[in-house]
Amino acid sequence: RKVYVSKSKDAYTINEIAQAEGISSNKVTAQWLENNPQWGSDPSKALAEDAGKLLWNRIAGDEADGNESSNWLLFERGYTYNNFGKVVPQGADGESELHPLYIGAYGDGDRPVINSGLNIVNEPSENVVIQGLHFVRGGKVLEGENLIFDDLMFSEEPIAIQGPDNVTIRNSSVVDVVRDSPQGSKWVPHVDRASGMFNRATDGLLNEGMLYDHNGWEEDYRYD
Repeated sequence: RKVYVSKSKDAYTINEIAQAEGISSNKVTAQWLENNPQWGSDPSKALAEDAGKLLWNRIAGDEADGNESSNWLLFERGYTYNNFGKVVPQGADGESELHPLYIGAYGDGDRPVINSGLNIVNEPSENVVIQGLHFVRGGKVLEGENLIFDDLMFSEEPIAIQGPDNVTIRNSSVVDVVRDSPQGSKWVPHVDRASGMFNRATDGLLNEGMLYDHNGWEEDYRYD
């Protein structure tokens, strides 16, 4: 199943879906959206962030039947998404290496900007592909297996891949991970350092076609 999400004025919020269906908004639950695939399954019925997040967590996360799926989450290009949160729900798994859970983009314009990090923590995720997005808060990928990150951008915070196995990150960029003020009352080199990417304890890691730019330093930096 595909879930189209948009910030366009034409995207449907929970209240707008309820109005169109002639029901109260509290009836438009995650289960109701799951059972009414006419909403969100093509760009003409794209969901706003509130409805999209509700449905995606239902069909891809811990609540999903069997907890494995090859569902797709697609964000419309050209918009910034501030309220979606984690694009990989807790415990989300794809069905297999050849039938992964897929998170990507649709439409024209710049990469969709996700105003949060790419975070896979606390529970592992397996067989997940993420492509064509911009994560403004970097990311933490601490558990999982068989993960592909392609044509992504990370900025402002580093991307840490620490613990999962069989991870590919390719044709992506990590840029502008800098601090323009100290974490405490003064600059301390070890505490205040920032790196574009941190890798540790990962068996099977491929970095290919990557761009790292302006990470770890700021213009006109002076230690004093």
